[in-house]
Amino acid sequence: MNERIKGLLNLTLNGENYAHPNPTKFDREDVFLPKFEKESKQLCEYILNQKPIISKYSLMTGFFNTDGSIVGDMFRRKGHKWWQSISREFYCQPLDNLVTLEWQHATADYTKALSIGMNGILKEVDESIEKFDGEKKDYLIALKKVGETLIAWARICSDKASEFAKTVEEEEYRKNLEKLAKTLQRIPENPPQNFYEAVLTVYFWFATDPDSLGTLDRYLAPFYFADIEKGVLTK
Repeated sequence: MNERIKGLLNLTLNGENYAHPNPTKFDREDVFLPKFEKESKQLCEYILNQKPIISKYSLMTGFFNTDGSIVGDMFRRKGHKWWQSISREFYCQPLDNLVTLEWQHATADYTKALSIGMNGILKEVDESIEKFDGEKKDYLIALKKVGETLIAWARICSDKASEFAKTVEEEEYRKNLEKLAKTLQRIPENPPQNFYEAVLTVYFWFATDPDSLGTLDRYLAPFYFADIEKGVLTK
């Protein structure tokens, strides 16, 4: 066990490697906003108010946890008030291959996240916005705001990693953090270009749907074998 693994182990055992929710105070006048505008506004404010988890041993950051104060918080194990409605509509019924729900376990479409990035997904949302009206359009506009906020969250994490790197004397750890900061300027906005970026992309996206990673080996295999062939990685 090397120094980095020991360091991460100690941080984890001490509860310092866990993303603790940072409480967010919302404007009380939000109650007067239309449903999707209110929900997306508060979700975006919550995300941007979180604190990146970072240490000198870090190769990844971007994960955050929720505290039940925002919508979409389905997988907090405390139960979800709309669970019965959700189960009737989606239990074992895939939705456009985006999410498959089977007894409160859902897997996001990581293949799409890895192949077209957030920019590609937002482009699809924009195209859909032009096709719909009413509540559907309001929902899509709200969805776009959340996607843009996740990109902004990645930049916050990048800045934090960059700042922290300046305080680390050990060259290896400093380079890790500088690499992390640089990568978070690219993803999840853009598709990953190598195995490291792909793993970080999945880690980052998992915070938005922290339930199941699905067939992770299949998502990451193309990046892994490509880097093996290039000599970037070894088995």
